[in-house]
Amino acid sequence: LAQASELRVGPSTFNKLLAAATSAAVVKAGDMDSLKAAAGKAGEMDKQYQVTEKVQGASEAAKAKAGELDEQYKVTEKIEAAKDKAKEMDAQLGVTDAANAAVSAVTAKVEELKGAFSEAKK
Repeated sequence: LAQASELRVGPSTFNKLLAAATSAAVVKAGDMDSLKAAAGKAGEMDKQYQVTEKVQGASEAAKAKAGELDEQYKVTEKIEAAKDKAKEMDAQLGVTDAANAAVSAVTAKVEELKGAFSEAKK
């Protein structure tokens, strides 16, 4: 990330792009020429300021840095270990099974009450 300053698109560049794209045409419904002009101007500004390349470069640098940090701090491994431990504890304590049983019991009771209500309406 030593070259991060070269990869950034500053607010002034963004504002120039935005102003160029919006001032290139006042878009009216069905006005394809204005749309094409605005798109063309935005493309010119993108080439002039190399926005696409800078954004792609910054994205690649960020992904590389994230990979380095993951490797250094073993984030993915720690998450997987925590997930495995949670599954183990769930199996020991039966939390998921108890929750599923409670949902089934409530669903059965609701169906029973719906049936009783339907009978009472008759």
